[in-house]
Amino acid sequence: MEEPYRSSLRAVCIDYGTGAAQTFAQIFGERMRTCLDQVPLQAAEKAIFFELFTEQGFQDSDMQIKSLERGMTQLALCIRAEEGELREKCRMAVGLGMMSGLLVVILLI
Repeated sequence: MEEPYRSSLRAVCIDYGTGAAQTFAQIFGERMRTCLDQVPLQAAEKAIFFELFTEQGFQDSDMQIKSLERGMTQLALCIRAEEGELREKCRMAVGLGMMSGLLVVILLI
């Protein structure tokens, strides 16, 4: 994995392997918070990610899978919203570029 994930996941492995008094979810959450501070994500996206690991007591593997699928669905919705916003910004940039070019042409004439 690439940084900053590599060092954070390695730290999770080391901390959990030392038999710390914390649970895996606590160790993972603590290390990944510092990791995700270095990644350009919005607070809502980080909250969705950490929500997956705060739900305790899912002994049933089907419930764990459903919880992960719900988180993936929420993140997919965030991605679609960001893509739509990016599309609008690109359109605006193209329009401003064309208007700037026309202004330069008019000034040179």
